[in-house]
Amino acid sequence: MAAFSDKGDVCSEPLCGMRDFLPFNCNKCGSVFCVDHFVPERHNCPRVRSGDRRVYVCPTCLEAVPMANEEAEASAAQRHRPTCQPEKYEERRRQLKGSTCPIKCCRERLTDITTYHCKACDQDICLKHRLQEDHDCQRVQQARKEKQHRARSFRLFKSNSSEKTTQQVKPGRNALCSARGSEATQAPKQQTMEPTRFHSCRRHREKGRDAVAREGADTA
Repeated sequence: MAAFSDKGDVCSEPLCGMRDFLPFNCNKCGSVFCVDHFVPERHNCPRVRSGDRRVYVCPTCLEAVPMANEEAEASAAQRHRPTCQPEKYEERRRQLKGSTCPIKCCRERLTDITTYHCKACDQDICLKHRLQEDHDCQRVQQARKEKQHRARSFRLFKSNSSEKTTQQVKPGRNALCSARGSEATQAPKQQTMEPTRFHSCRRHREKGRDAVAREGADTA
């Protein structure tokens, strides 16, 4: 072991001093450490936050302000103050909170994966209500209104046509009844005329017989 005692590097941690044949370099400060202390949080690295991407969220407008390496929040807030827009607070709050499906009784949160955009009514809905019949699409509502209007017009036309037909049928019935009444009144007259004709023929026959009898008497 004494022949290899000069190989490797010694850990930079003051309380360690371990010689490691495969040392590690800290990605923040670049110092050499052993396997137990190469992580920045384990050797009190002075540049532990140098590579982090940090932002400062303004409480007035909720804008995320990028911060430089080891920059304090106070300096970031002072740098952002001239461009602060408080009127966009509600809009950004809704964006951070996220929107839900506009369908009643549906609380599905709309994300990039669960959002469906209907081109007919131009609104974002969840995948469960993506069909036009499921989210009361404006196109479906318009078609339903047109169907109801056509049905109402057909019922009105049908009622008007039925009234006209009943009005046309009633005069025919009256004419038929009047014709039957006239026939009934004319029938007794014909029956009364038949006996007169019979009686007149009988009288002619009797007169003929009397004439024949007279001629016979004269010849005798």
